[in-house]
Amino acid sequence: MIVPIMFLLMMTTLASSIGLYMRREWARMVFWVKGTLLTFWTLGGLVLYYYMFVDINEEFDTGLSGEGIFGLFLNASMAFSTILAVVILAFTVWIVKFLSSDAVGDEFKAHKAQRERSLE
Repeated sequence: MIVPIMFLLMMTTLASSIGLYMRREWARMVFWVKGTLLTFWTLGGLVLYYYMFVDINEEFDTGLSGEGIFGLFLNASMAFSTILAVVILAFTVWIVKFLSSDAVGDEFKAHKAQRERSLE
């Protein structure tokens, strides 16, 4: 079931990427919605990740203080995952904010008007 869903998400991303290149308003909205969903998905995944690590820590009694190789691995993995999630969040929020700006909206409207004039 996950493969068709992922395929659909990839195809909508491809189609909206081409639409953004062609300055289509629908593509801008699709990217905005997908970016917003990705932001919440990443935040939810980060919270879930921390809960999993707390459970792993309690299950194996490793202590997140870095005792032993397993505790060191848990700390390194948690730090890397947090940094990666923050980078993804920053980039996604920047894209959503950029696509929501008035300047981009005006550019898309101007391109639409120009396209309509050329069809007449």
